[in-house]
Amino acid sequence: PSKSPPSLQFVLMGLAPSLLAFPLLARARGLIGETLELFGQVAMFFYLVHIPVYHLVGKLQAQLRFGVSPTPGDSQLSYLWLFGCWLAVLLVLVPLLRRWRDLKRARRDLWLLRYL
Repeated sequence: PSKSPPSLQFVLMGLAPSLLAFPLLARARGLIGETLELFGQVAMFFYLVHIPVYHLVGKLQAQLRFGVSPTPGDSQLSYLWLFGCWLAVLLVLVPLLRRWRDLKRARRDLWLLRYL
């Protein structure tokens, strides 16, 4: 499927699993529920932080794998590898997100923190 412009198949590849998982995740309790709630509480901060972190991880894996900074265009990465990197970065970011949430709660006098 083509990504640019997004084909219907490409869009459904992302939307279908999300729509199937949403009812289950909405009722999540315990650690999973708390983590999902955390991402909702610091959504803008996560959005601003995760993009450069994933960029750095991509450059690092290209450097380790190919010895060059940009990933060669003819190289294929497995979905399992990409999913593992995605999950690893999310797990590394969770403590940072918790600290940011706690800072937002402690410093209500800083109005700008409400938006991040």
